[in-house]
Amino acid sequence: MKSLATRSHQEEQMDAANLDPAVYARVLDDLARVNRWTFTARPTLAFLDRGAARLAKGDTAGALADYDRAIELNPASAISYFNRSLVWSARGDLSRARADYDRAIALDPRLADAEARERIRNRHMR
Repeated sequence: MKSLATRSHQEEQMDAANLDPAVYARVLDDLARVNRWTFTARPTLAFLDRGAARLAKGDTAGALADYDRAIELNPASAISYFNRSLVWSARGDLSRARADYDRAIALDPRLADAEARERIRNRHMR
């Protein structure tokens, strides 16, 4: 079994997709309970975490709602726009995906470098 550090995003999505719906619901409930302090102290982070869990399961509507809320709470959050671009891309709305990606890069140009490194890493791990 690969370590968590070497698992690809696709492998993580496949694991999430294989979760029983009841287990997935409990995972989201647990995430909300564990991060209860986060929702009050750092709500943007909590919505980002839950959005990522929802996107991994294929719940693009839920992920989109969480990323929308994260952006509403912190419009300067580059990662919120970046993650929302992934949702738009998964839904096939490439114009919105590109707009959010461009906004993320404008807010934090380091994201472009990080994404490029991730693509290269994933290409070499196949």
